[in-house]
Amino acid sequence: MSLHRAYQPWFGLMDSPMQTAKRSEHRNVASRMEPTFAISETATIRLCLEDCFLGMRQLPEGSVDVVVTSPPYNIGVKYGVYDDKIHREAYLDWLEEWSSEVRRVLAPTGSLFLNIGAKPKDPWGPLETAMRFRNRFCLQNTIHWIKSIAIDRAGNGDD
Repeated sequence: MSLHRAYQPWFGLMDSPMQTAKRSEHRNVASRMEPTFAISETATIRLCLEDCFLGMRQLPEGSVDVVVTSPPYNIGVKYGVYDDKIHREAYLDWLEEWSSEVRRVLAPTGSLFLNIGAKPKDPWGPLETAMRFRNRFCLQNTIHWIKSIAIDRAGNGDD
């Protein structure tokens, strides 16, 4: 299975009262995909497990306030369902296509939280991703997560 057809979990947090009408129009499509959970009178969380392109294409423009995601890092992890070590340009093109759809569904005041990784032998992937995203998003913060767990060589992509 190619990378862009891998099923990826994603969710949208929609809490803008102005989006209520759009959400109610869209509720029939949403209910077929995955459950929606009300967390307050004005906020809902919808969890989805499907191809992210297909799912986002069903959402109205500007209807999502927050996207939190951790796409494959393209560092050679053996997931078993898609190739996590495709050519760098193809991977960045895929991320750019994906980010265009995220930009479309995000509300004007929406936020994208992107967790993207690298490996010590190739630390440039996250920086190249940021460069590709800069025409669509404003980088506000960079958080470095230094993992203190041991991962075997096969698990971190260092075949």
